[in-house]
Amino acid sequence: MDRKEAGSRIDRKEFSAADADHDGALSKDEYLALVEKLFKKADTNNDGTLDAKEMRSKAGRALERLLR
Repeated sequence: MDRKEAGSRIDRKEFSAADADHDGALSKDEYLALVEKLFKKADTNNDGTLDAKEMRSKAGRALERLLR
């Protein structure tokens, strides 16, 4: 997925940080690493699930936007 395909789901800063090989596109592994990072950040009680409160957090909303 390149920056254009990502659209508003990923901001420029997140995209650049996720693009580990700096080729201007996110591979499946880079995309999934970003999903995992946001999930872990939203999962504040570290139980491996996200409840409604965690999904309303900044990381939870970013994860939801990414998965649309």
